[in-house]
Amino acid sequence: MDARLQRALRRFAHDLRLEVEAARRLLVILAALHDIGKASPAFQRKWPDGAPPEALQRPVPDIPHGTISAMILKDWLRERGMHSREAETLAHAVGVHHGVTLPPGLSTTFGLDSSGVGSAPWEGWRNELIEAVVEAFGPLPELTSHKGYRRSSSWGFQAGLTSVADWIGSGLPFAPEVSDRTAYMAARETDVALRLEEIQWPRDGQWWVEPSSPEMFESWFQGTRAGEDPRPLQIAVQEALVQSRGEQFLLVIEAPMGEGKTEAAFFAAVRAATARGLYIGLPTHATSDALHSRLTAFVEKHASRTVHIALAHGAARALAALGGVTASVVLAPKVDLALDPVDEEGAEAAATQALWLTTGRRELLAELGVGTVDQALLAVLSTKHHFVKLWALAGKVVVLDEVHAYDRYTFGLLEELVEWLASMGSTVIVMSATLPQGTRTALVEAFQRGTESEVLPPDSALYPRLTLVTRDLLLTVPFAASRDSRMGIAAAPYPIEDLGHFVLALQAGGGAVGVIVNTVSRAQELYEFCRAAGAEPLLLHAQMPLGERQNREAELIERYGVGSKGQRDGLVIATQVMEQSLDVDFDVLVSDMAPVDLLLQRAGRMHRHLRGGNRGPHNSAVLYIAGFGDLEYGPHLDAMEGIYDSYIMWRSWAALTMKPELRLPDDIDSLVQQVYDLDSSADLPPSVSVDMPVLAQAFNARLEVMDAAVKAWVVGSPLEPASQAWRSVSTDDEGRERGKAIAPTRLGERRLTVIPVYSSKGRWRLPGNDETVSSTAGRVSADWLRAALMSQIGVRNVALIAKLEAHQRPEWWTKHKLLQFLFPLELGDDGTAVVDANVRLDSELGLVIGRALSRGRGR
Repeated sequence: MDARLQRALRRFAHDLRLEVEAARRLLVILAALHDIGKASPAFQRKWPDGAPPEALQRPVPDIPHGTISAMILKDWLRERGMHSREAETLAHAVGVHHGVTLPPGLSTTFGLDSSGVGSAPWEGWRNELIEAVVEAFGPLPELTSHKGYRRSSSWGFQAGLTSVADWIGSGLPFAPEVSDRTAYMAARETDVALRLEEIQWPRDGQWWVEPSSPEMFESWFQGTRAGEDPRPLQIAVQEALVQSRGEQFLLVIEAPMGEGKTEAAFFAAVRAATARGLYIGLPTHATSDALHSRLTAFVEKHASRTVHIALAHGAARALAALGGVTASVVLAPKVDLALDPVDEEGAEAAATQALWLTTGRRELLAELGVGTVDQALLAVLSTKHHFVKLWALAGKVVVLDEVHAYDRYTFGLLEELVEWLASMGSTVIVMSATLPQGTRTALVEAFQRGTESEVLPPDSALYPRLTLVTRDLLLTVPFAASRDSRMGIAAAPYPIEDLGHFVLALQAGGGAVGVIVNTVSRAQELYEFCRAAGAEPLLLHAQMPLGERQNREAELIERYGVGSKGQRDGLVIATQVMEQSLDVDFDVLVSDMAPVDLLLQRAGRMHRHLRGGNRGPHNSAVLYIAGFGDLEYGPHLDAMEGIYDSYIMWRSWAALTMKPELRLPDDIDSLVQQVYDLDSSADLPPSVSVDMPVLAQAFNARLEVMDAAVKAWVVGSPLEPASQAWRSVSTDDEGRERGKAIAPTRLGERRLTVIPVYSSKGRWRLPGNDETVSSTAGRVSADWLRAALMSQIGVRNVALIAKLEAHQRPEWWTKHKLLQFLFPLELGDDGTAVVDANVRLDSELGLVIGRALSRGRGR
């Protein structure tokens, strides 16, 4: 078994009160018996020509073979001495390998005719098969009838192993009738080894070549600034890894923007005790894409062999399947999936190296991976095959970045995930520039619960700081920031026209001017105003076709990134996509009013890199806040409403009005704690007539709703009985099971991915592409598919989503593997959407929703 899973295996053995080797044999035997339910009348009748006569004597109910497997194995384990509830837990974990919810109790009195329980030929055939498996993989350990542990973590470990083994086994070549078991086992071992090589299964052993002094941070980053002069944060992480003494750990890193947290995470990926696997979860597709490139560069520099680096989100998944996006240090081959209807159970058998680890539920199985945090959060939501994601993360280093970006609901899921990861032997690294004390405490206590250590709150310490937690250690360590800075705070106007004049005046003085507004519509309106005035800003937001957005991000990095040189004068107008994980540097920044932690995050995109005072009129950093107002008149009221909670916005405004300037990093922690310590009051000046107690009451009510939603959707604690974790009450975007709600990773936030197509006379054409395809039937070329996927846009507009879901899609589209969960957005010649005249696609502005364009541009 993979070395990274050894910790989880030891926990499994502890739960069952078995020696580790005995627990391993039991795991393997049970996984090998997952299809024993196929030796039943219900399953054998599916192929009448090959079925034994006993299966065809009379019709029987069609019970899923996994359910029959579970019923048989429960009784088999009980007969060999295992306690009934414990036997039920393990049998259920085996039987659920197709994600089908099993009946409670798993009584063999259910469906006797279908299962053949009590029938001599079926019982005899099954016993012979079971004995053969035990002989091949055993011996079976001695099982005792005690009320042993029946924890969800043990169930999840067994269920994940069984499903993954089944998926891999489905791709093995067909084997003829077995006459010599020894020869069969030897041949099958060879087949399995070849299959694992084909799908790039993680190998046992490190993927990297160690430098001369591997324990030293700088030795891993030779030729870079981090290698020449490690920052205090990076040295602190190096020392923390020594303190962990080979144990799994939780490391919470709280440090200002630009302190090198990402490089510290890469260092942990090769130095932590669980370093043979890594997954980094981020808030968005864009931040995932950016970090995937950085991780790939790091791996290419140190890799000793081919290693697969998954990029885990929907857009990357589809493009990787076409060979358009690589998810490996060695490029995957191009695959023609021009029109490949959805296959059911046999899909695994046709999987190739290019596809296997890029399929939704399998991405996290890759040795290394970067993606959205949502992919990891699905591991603790009660959805089909959630346990595969849990098993995939077991024993890895799991990095959760930009934690400040999540609301109470998503953070509640994150807390559950940390407890599960701790229980399954994983190391967890949490990184944020701005973290409320309550959030840090919740993460620490979740990890302690998962490792069954004493639950203690972390100490307070000066910011920036590290918090290190192992089973036997809780340590909070302050460290110095690499540099101190001062930043002025000033008001900017909020209405678009006034803000436009303000921004243009800033740009007239020269330098790199960045603007971050809170909505796509404001970004589009401000862009149009500045364009009409003769400026040439760069616009960036999430409602752009994927390819166009990637091109603009590349231009942004080239002009304003860490290595940018030459002409930096310019104006960038963006939404929140620019506040996270994009390493860009502006001379002056304008931001819409936002919660204080997000404002600080945005401010980290200004004077981020050392440029020797060469910033023209902006050598003194100033953060201009649109709608900030002043103490006498208060803020612009429209600036305080919208996508962020009003109570937190007013608390943020009250805290910032007391700060004529920001001292970084000194003010970061104090401001965040002041705003998010909800037990403290937020005093507003008498001139501001806002009823804070009413806002506080509404805010707390929303928190209660979010907390309740977490309890409703999650699978429960890993230490609870497994019956809590094996319920499947919801689905996810991969499955979309009829009659089940889609489990949300972001509460109240639906996201639909659309492919814009210009429709004319039954033909569809993509933006910027001359090839047309029939809208009703036929094959589409791989080139067209690739262009379609590069045109995809994520939308969150509730009205548009409802209209798209109500609009019938072509049958061929719904059966295509890469298109079935996407929605065509049909457009007229002028770019107006067929389903909604208030929606238009514009070549410069992206997708415009709910307002008229000031100029008549379409494609």
